[in-house]
Amino acid sequence: MTYSTDKPFTSLDAQLKMLKNRGMKIDNTDYARQVLLNNNYYSVINGYKDPFLRKDGAGEALKPEMFIHKTTFSDVYTLYGFDRDLRNIVLNYLLIFESRLKSIISYEFAQKFPDPYSYLNIVNYSNDIGDLSNVLKNLKNLSLKLNRGRNERYGKPSIIHYVQQHTHVPLWVLVNTLTFGEIQYLYDSLDQNLKEKVARDFSEYYKLHWKSSEKIDTGELKSLIIVANLFRNVCAHDERFYNYSLRTKISKSLFSKYYVNNPMFDDLEKPVDLFALISLLALVLTRKQFKAMTYSINSLIEKSNYKLKSIGIGKVLDLMGFPEIQWREKIQVKSD
Repeated sequence: MTYSTDKPFTSLDAQLKMLKNRGMKIDNTDYARQVLLNNNYYSVINGYKDPFLRKDGAGEALKPEMFIHKTTFSDVYTLYGFDRDLRNIVLNYLLIFESRLKSIISYEFAQKFPDPYSYLNIVNYSNDIGDLSNVLKNLKNLSLKLNRGRNERYGKPSIIHYVQQHTHVPLWVLVNTLTFGEIQYLYDSLDQNLKEKVARDFSEYYKLHWKSSEKIDTGELKSLIIVANLFRNVCAHDERFYNYSLRTKISKSLFSKYYVNNPMFDDLEKPVDLFALISLLALVLTRKQFKAMTYSINSLIEKSNYKLKSIGIGKVLDLMGFPEIQWREKIQVKSD
C-alpha cells in the first residue's frame, strides 16, 4: 500500500537546487550537502531561514519564498551554529541556578521536617487551597521518582544505595533526580514560611556577591523560576533559542529594582526575551559567574559578526531583544 503526501522525500541535491532557485548562493556544494545530511534540512534551513527571507510591507515573508540579495548557505548555517553555541552557554548557567535551587529547597525543607520521607506527607506543605493542585502534582512527582529510582534493575544508584544502606532516601538525594519543572512544583508547594526562607537564602547570596541590600522576595523568586524553567525546556529539546520569548508577563519592577540602566523597564509591553533572561540570571549567579557568561556571549556575537555577510549581527541582536551597542553595560546591577 502506498500513501500520498504533500511533503515527499527530497534528495540532498534536490534540496540544494530548491535553495538556489530561491536566490541562495552556495559556494561549496559538497560542504552544503554534508551539512544537510548531518544536521537535517528542517533544523538548519526551516529553523533559521526567516531573517534571510525577503519580506513585504507588513514584515511577512514573500510567497513563494525568496532569499535577500547575497544570502549564502554559510550565512544560514552560521546562524544555526551561533544559536547552538549560545544555547550551550546559557544552559550551563541555568544548570548552576537549578543546582542551587535544588540544594537550598531540600536543605530548608529537611531542616524543618527532619523525619524520614517527610516530603511525602501532605501536611508538610502549603494548606492554601490555591496551592492544592501544585501540592498534589508535587507529591505524585516525588513518589514516582522514588519508586522508579529504587528499582534494582533500572533505578538510580544513589537512591538504591540509600534504600539498602540507610533505610530511607533523604530529600537532598531525591531532589537531584527532579527536572526543573518538577522543582518548580516543589517550590510552589512549600508553605509560605519555607518559601520565605528559600528567598532569604538567595537574597543573602545575592547580597554577598553583588554588595546590594536589596532582598529577593518570594514572588520575584517564583518569576525567576518560571522564566528559567521555560528557557531551560527550550535548551533541553534542542529548539531554536536566540529569538525565543515568553508570553508570560513578569513584573517590570524586577528590573527597576535591581538594575541601573536596563531597557527592560522602559517598555511595559516588552516580552520576556533572551535579554531579559540574561539580565535576571544576575540575581542568582555570582558576579564572577555572570561576568563569565556575558563575556562568552559577547565573544560569540563578535565572532559571528564576521561570518554573517548578508544581514549583519545587528538584526540577530534585535531578534534576541539585545541592544545593538554595548549591551553588557545595560545590565549594570545596583550596589550600595
